[in-house]
Amino acid sequence: LAIPSGGSIRAADEVVELVDERGEEDLLQVLISGGASAMLCSPVKESGLEDTIELTERMLTAGMSIQNMNIVRAHLDRVKGGRLAVVAAPASVLTLALSDVVGDKLPAIGGGPTVADPSRYKDAITSMKKVQIWDEIPASVREYLDAGQRGEIPESPKPGDARLSRAFAAVVGGPRTLLRAAARSARTMGLRVRCATKPIEGPVEDLVEKYMARAGSMVRSGTGREVFVAVGEPTVQIAHDMIKKGKVGKGGRSQHLSLLMAQAMAGDEHMAFLSAGTDGTDGP
Repeated sequence: LAIPSGGSIRAADEVVELVDERGEEDLLQVLISGGASAMLCSPVKESGLEDTIELTERMLTAGMSIQNMNIVRAHLDRVKGGRLAVVAAPASVLTLALSDVVGDKLPAIGGGPTVADPSRYKDAITSMKKVQIWDEIPASVREYLDAGQRGEIPESPKPGDARLSRAFAAVVGGPRTLLRAAARSARTMGLRVRCATKPIEGPVEDLVEKYMARAGSMVRSGTGREVFVAVGEPTVQIAHDMIKKGKVGKGGRSQHLSLLMAQAMAGDEHMAFLSAGTDGTDGP
């Protein structure tokens, strides 16, 4: 669920109204998980919903990481980037987050509506120029971010901001939790488990080469009862001319990776591969 809708804005308006009524003696408990960035959306009036949707689609098809996408979102939204906690002040805010991002960084989970945002307008601009979509996103977004970089629009709340002095947050589960659970499940099946020492990231094409090299090594040296478990965030970039021609297919990163692995493994009966997405839309 990566694309916001009118329902996302209505939900954000209701949440803001509820939060704004809290007083100094209140404790606001915020529970956040994957999908919150799209489900809780309140675009600045300069961009609006339609341009926000177009921007989101551009970032997704460019293969941007969720961290960089949320840096952009934090500077174009009235609740993300710590702004919801500012609305809640002077109430105390306790955020418990289920992480769906590599590194479990709180500002990147759900757009970080209740935590300080260390990024700046220039970082949002740089992240889009890096994937070469800056000149293709809606003009309203470019103009707003440029104005922010010039200091004409206030920055999002930063670490140390007094307005967030009563806001506390913790990650209660995430990719590493999933890694341990998968490894534990495999061991109960009598399998020897090897776990990746760090998250797997990069274009799906590169990951196929790495996984096949790992699998080949395990087949040659193992007992046939081994499994390699990893978590991470593969990326898929879709050519802009395909987007313009409407030739973007169904599916997502996990399905794309699985199909490429199926091709690479064709004819080898010693290997099996599973790629599972923890959130979002990943095809039929």
